[in-house]
Amino acid sequence: MTENAKPKKILIVDDDQKFVMALMTFLVGNGYQVLVAYDATFAIQYAAREDVSLVILDLGLPSGGGLFVIENLKRIPRTICLPLIISSANVNPAMEEKARALGANDFIRKPYELELLLEKIKALLPA
Repeated sequence: MTENAKPKKILIVDDDQKFVMALMTFLVGNGYQVLVAYDATFAIQYAAREDVSLVILDLGLPSGGGLFVIENLKRIPRTICLPLIISSANVNPAMEEKARALGANDFIRKPYELELLLEKIKALLPA
């Protein structure tokens, strides 16, 4: 990272606080800044307001759910191209297909190895 480069900011959207804390610790330890939203409404607000580089999104969320978040982010000019990784335990093929059609870039099923998630992040956020 050059002197002028700021760490990339990742928005974690998940309502499981223990999971979020573990993921946040891991990502910060790997040089990322992290924002957290525990529901769909705050996720959309943070993504639209902050300089977010990527979103890690659970589909089962309060206040609208993950698909609602994807639909809204793809309507906002600032977030239309924002990379989205779906991180969820309850993803069936139909749900995955719908999320991809709405604009999700990648999927990872919970529980997962954090190193696998890091590989997916690096693939979507080249240095």
